[in-house]
Amino acid sequence: NMPEDSFQMLVIPSNSFTMGNNKGDDYSKPEHIVKLNAFEVSRFLITNNQYIEFLKSTNYSYPAEWKGKIPEKALLERPIVNISWNDANNYCKWLSKETGKEYRLLEEKEWEYIARYSSKFRIEEILGDYVEWTATILELYPGTEVQLAENLKITPLRIIRGKDKNTTTDPITFRQWQVSDFKAPKLSFRIACDIKIK
Repeated sequence: NMPEDSFQMLVIPSNSFTMGNNKGDDYSKPEHIVKLNAFEVSRFLITNNQYIEFLKSTNYSYPAEWKGKIPEKALLERPIVNISWNDANNYCKWLSKETGKEYRLLEEKEWEYIARYSSKFRIEEILGDYVEWTATILELYPGTEVQLAENLKITPLRIIRGKDKNTTTDPITFRQWQVSDFKAPKLSFRIACDIKIK
């Protein structure tokens, strides 16, 4: 069974903050206040090793990067990459069933908050080499002056956050998105869960 402490979950207290960036592109504007409920988030991205447990118990297919076999030891502690939003979401569902605790992907606003205050919360592997899936479907921010293009409304597009070659502006507020079966060599995820207030 999955030792839960292996995820090093960090508690993020409820708060409000200003999300977005008035100097960014149309998708990053306008700045607006959002409220966050308290949540927990994994300090690190999910590793190959943590993902293997899921594959073993579900007969789910291996990430292409593994070329059909379990990665070498050195790779095992590295973040899992080349998996789709669907894969990441299925991992969360599986983990919830295994542990009895409701795990999920981070909301986009949660990601932006922990990216802004990563050193305060001791969040690792954020705004570094990897970009991350979030649970959030692409929508424009409240108060925007632009329309969402029709082709962006057809299928649910999931928000990806982080810093990579596409990031032209502030990496904390820059938004990109992909269809839920998209995979990429630097695309990973971390897990979160709500904190039930007693």
